[in-house]
Parts: sequence; structure tokens; C-alpha cells
Amino acid sequence: MNSLLHFKTKLINDLSEFPSVVFVGGTSEYLQGFRSELNDIDISTKSPELLWKFGYVFRGQNKSLYGLSGQRAFIKNQGILIDIFVDDNVPDFINVGKFKCQTVESMLKLSEDTKIYNKDLLSPPNYERLLKRIERLKSYKKPL
Repeated sequence: MNSLLHFKTKLINDLSEFPSVVFVGGTSEYLQGFRSELNDIDISTKSPELLWKFGYVFRGQNKSLYGLSGQRAFIKNQGILIDIFVDDNVPDFINVGKFKCQTVESMLKLSEDTKIYNKDLLSPPNYERLLKRIERLKSYKKPL
């Protein structure tokens, strides 16, 4: 395991100790075994200030097109971005070992809602990326 992936794994393990943290987006996909690569670390929590031990919590984006509330925060920790979706209501999740991971169904619903309600606000590249994400998420769903 390369040192960057090792450090990301350590951060994920440390973040999982906070009861209010749910891993979302690409991190949830990674932890559930759907993706083999991990870029940044995506989490949802209602209290990002509690994560101060990981670095300074930058609050600022209150109109994000992604996430349930539109509120975002960020932490940079040794070059790794922890992308925080701030919301009082956590997304639906499953337990994968000790990790709370957003369900595929929840990710798909959020992505489809973003497509419906924010289509005009997304740049063409971001809209195309969203469409690819929706197709990818649909491919994860297990047939009945």
C-alpha cells in the first residue's frame, strides 16, 4: 500500500470513531468495494467543528448543489481533502464493518434529485459527470 493510500486509510479509520460521521459519495463506494481508487474523503455530519483534530474546518459553501442541505465544509490534512457535507439529517446508511456508509439507493436518489432540480445550475462538464455517476450507481444495484 502506498503511503498516501495508507494515510487516507488512517484518516478514514480515525473519522469512523465519530458517531455522527457517515461516509458518503466516492468514499462510501470505495468502502463498499465498488471503487478501487480513493480521491478525497467524503463525509456527512451535523457538527464539522468536532473534527478540529484533523485540521482547520473551513466553512463557507452554503449553496452547494450536492448534499442534502447545500452546506459544505472542508479540512485539508497533509494534502488530503476531507469534503464535509453538513446536515442535521444523515443520509441513509449501512454498516460496513465499523464504517457507516451511505447506501447506493441514497446516493442514487440524491444524484437524481440534483439532476432534476439543479440541471440549469450545473456546468456542462459537471452535468455529464453527474449523468455518468447515475449510470454507475444504477449498475451497483442488485437485481431482485
